[in-house]
Amino acid sequence: MRKFTMVLMVVFLVAMAGTAMAVTATAGFTVTATAAKSCSITTASDVNFAAAYDPTSLTDNDSGSGTATFRCTKNTAWDAYVTGIRAMTGGGDTLNFELYTTAARNVVFPNASGPTVSGITVSKNSDITVDYYGRIPNGQDVSAPANYSTAVGGMVFTVNY
Repeated sequence: MRKFTMVLMVVFLVAMAGTAMAVTATAGFTVTATAAKSCSITTASDVNFAAAYDPTSLTDNDSGSGTATFRCTKNTAWDAYVTGIRAMTGGGDTLNFELYTTAARNVVFPNASGPTVSGITVSKNSDITVDYYGRIPNGQDVSAPANYSTAVGGMVFTVNY
């Protein structure tokens, strides 16, 4: 019995020694990050005038429109404009057009030198959509039949932020 008691005391002392050594130290730390102000353009669709331009018509051709979609970080102020010469070539002639911010075609879509379309991003998870509406003014002296277009990349949708 004495031997058994001694074994129990040794086990108890070893267990107590392990518990007594379980001391911990801690240190707090901070995690930091900086969110970059950013905008990215998802799409800028082509403007295709669905109705053929009739050089003899007294009515403007308003059948073309397009849409640009982009996202910006939350609370980012942005403005948008379209650069490029607003003319198409084909058949040896030039066919002028204009872009507008409204379907009524009463406000010209801004270029880099003029006032811009602008806003402030409410949520980075929301697409911002900007529409542009085309008009080919009537009475232009151009060859027909002919296909007219701008150069590839001739029109550029830009978002400043």
